[in-house]
Amino acid sequence: MSAAHLRPGTSLPNQREWLGTLLALMLLAVALRGAVGWALAQELDRDPDSYRLIANNLAERGVYSTAPPDEIAHPTAYRPPLYPLVLAGCSLGKTVSNRTVGFLHLLMGITTVGLTWFLGRRWGLSRGALLAAVLVLCDPLLLYQSSLLMSETLATCLVTIGLVALTRVSQTHTWQSAAAAGALLALSALCRPALLVWFMFSAAALWILPIPRRQKCTTIAAFGLCGALVLAPWVIRNALQFKRPIVTTTHGGYTLHLANNTSFYRHLQVAPWGEVWDASRLPETIDQPGHPTGLDAPGTELDRDRRHYQSALSTIRAAPRVFAWSCLVRIGRFWRLAPHQTAAEESRRQRWLRHGIGVWYTVLFGFAAGGIWKLRSVFWRSPWIWGVLAIAALTAVHALYWSNLRMRAPVTPFLCLLAALGATADRLLMNECKVFAGK
Repeated sequence: MSAAHLRPGTSLPNQREWLGTLLALMLLAVALRGAVGWALAQELDRDPDSYRLIANNLAERGVYSTAPPDEIAHPTAYRPPLYPLVLAGCSLGKTVSNRTVGFLHLLMGITTVGLTWFLGRRWGLSRGALLAAVLVLCDPLLLYQSSLLMSETLATCLVTIGLVALTRVSQTHTWQSAAAAGALLALSALCRPALLVWFMFSAAALWILPIPRRQKCTTIAAFGLCGALVLAPWVIRNALQFKRPIVTTTHGGYTLHLANNTSFYRHLQVAPWGEVWDASRLPETIDQPGHPTGLDAPGTELDRDRRHYQSALSTIRAAPRVFAWSCLVRIGRFWRLAPHQTAAEESRRQRWLRHGIGVWYTVLFGFAAGGIWKLRSVFWRSPWIWGVLAIAALTAVHALYWSNLRMRAPVTPFLCLLAALGATADRLLMNECKVFAGK
C-alpha cells in the first residue's frame, strides 16, 4: 500500500457518496427517533429536574429560578444553565411546549448520529463509520433519554461536537481550532458539570501529547482562554447573586451526600446483592430538604449545599473502607449493562425489556473491548484519546458522586465508535489514526 493511501482523509468517499450516506442516516434517524418520541410522548409532560420550570421563568420573567408562576422568583444555581437556556430561547418568549422539546431533541439526535459517522471517517473507519452511526441511532439509552425532559440528549450532542473539534486540534495544531474546542467543551460543562473534568483532562493532554513545541503554548492558551470566556457569564452571574463565583451548580453537595451517607453505606453492608437503595432514606441535613423550592433566598441555597457537602465528607471520614467500596459500586452502576429493577413488582414486558437492554450492552461492550485492543499501541498518537479522556472524566466524577446507567449517555457515541472498530477489520485504520506521528 502506497504512502498516498495512508494519509488521513484519502479514503473518504466523494461528495455524492457523503451526501447520500448522510441523507440516509438522517432519514433513518427522523423515522426511528420520531417513532420513539411519538410512542413516549407522555413522558415529556413530566419535569423531574425542573428544567421546563426554569426555562419558563427565563422566558416569561427573565429570572433563572425554580419558583412556581404564582410565587416570587428567587435566583437559583441548582441546575446547570445551558439546557434551560436553549429551551427558553427556542420557546420565543412563550411557555415551553412538548412539541418544542421533541423537535429540539430530534434535531440533536440527528446531529449526533451524523457526527458519529463523520468522526468514524476522520478516525480511519471505513464501513465501520456507518455501523457506529447506526449503533448510536438504535442505542436504547439514547432513544429513551430523547423522550425525557432532561439534559442527556443535549450533553451527548455537545460531547460529539467536542470530539469533532478536538480532532481538528489533533490534525492542525492551530490556535483557532483549539479556541473552538475549548469553547465547545466549556459549553458541554454548562450542560453537564461533570464534563468540566473532561475540559481539564483535555487541557492537560494538549500539554502532554506530541504537538510541535512552537504551537503547544498558543494551542493550550487559546483552549483555556476561550473555555474560560464561555464559563465566565455563568460564574459572574453567580458571584453577583450568591456572592460566590460558582463555576458549576449548587447541586453538587446533594449528589455527593446522596452517594455518601450513613443510610447508603449501611445498605451496602447488609442489603442483599442487587437490591436498590431508596433515595428517600437520605438523612436530613438539619431541617432542610435536598431540593430548593424556588422560594428560598440565594444564601439559603448555598447554606444547604454546604451542609450536604459537610455531611457527605463527615460520612466518608468516619468509614473510609466503606467509602472505597462504595466508589467501586458507583463505577459498577455507571457501567451497568441493564437498568435496575425499579419496582418490587414488574411486568413480564418490563423484565424482558430490561434483559434485552442488557444483551445489547453486553454485545456493544464486547466489541468495544475489541476496539480498545486494536488501538492499544496508538491511543496517545490518535484522536481516539479524546474519547478515552471523556470516559475517564465521567467515570472519575461518578465514582464519588451519585451514579447510574443514565449518566454515561454522553459518551455513548464514542463507545459505539469503539464497538464498530472492534467489529470490523480494516488495516487502513491503524495508519490513518496516527495523526500525531512524527510531530
